[in-house]
Amino acid sequence: LPRHELPKFHGDVLEFTAFWEQFEDCIHTRRDISDSAKFSYLRSSLSGSALAAINGLSLTAANYPAAIAILKNRFGRKDVVIQSHIRKLLEVEPCVKTSAENLQILHDELNLHVRALGALGKDLNSSRITAAEILMELFKLKLPIAIRKKWEEEIFTDEAKSSDLDLFFSFLLKQVRIEQSVVKTQTLGQLRLTKSMKTTATAERVTTTTALKAKIEP
Repeated sequence: LPRHELPKFHGDVLEFTAFWEQFEDCIHTRRDISDSAKFSYLRSSLSGSALAAINGLSLTAANYPAAIAILKNRFGRKDVVIQSHIRKLLEVEPCVKTSAENLQILHDELNLHVRALGALGKDLNSSRITAAEILMELFKLKLPIAIRKKWEEEIFTDEAKSSDLDLFFSFLLKQVRIEQSVVKTQTLGQLRLTKSMKTTATAERVTTTTALKAKIEP
């Protein structure tokens, strides 16, 4: 059994690398633990979206590598980590008070993500991070959650697409067309339903009038 407490991972992309390195040292590389047991330890280390990602896999030795692949592909992809650091920089709250404490907090938060980007090969001092990568994160923050999920599905299998602005605008225009089509279909359906209801109501009135006349006339 592991001598130390197992690391925990809840689904924060920025914490996955550290989590996996610890889990790898504690469990994954050990030869005295079976793959099915390793999978059990892995599941017990996860919660939130991380656990949900592999919840459909039964606890078998054969599924252990599959679970690792799913987690690495969802939370450990380099492009996803880079995007997350950029997003965090864009979301940093402005420092409104001129105090040493507040300025230190701002410095530490900005420096943390800038250095992390540098470690990922995106050194801001050498222009290795493009304006497109920064803008893409800013643009994604402006999208409704449902559309943002569709975009992530669009680029999921190809890292190069994640900062392709032309592709993003084509995707956004496609969503506009889809929404317009949905609204048009709903409108036509409502018009047809209204027309059908009016026709039915007219027919019922005619039938009722005819029946009344038949009763009145000798």
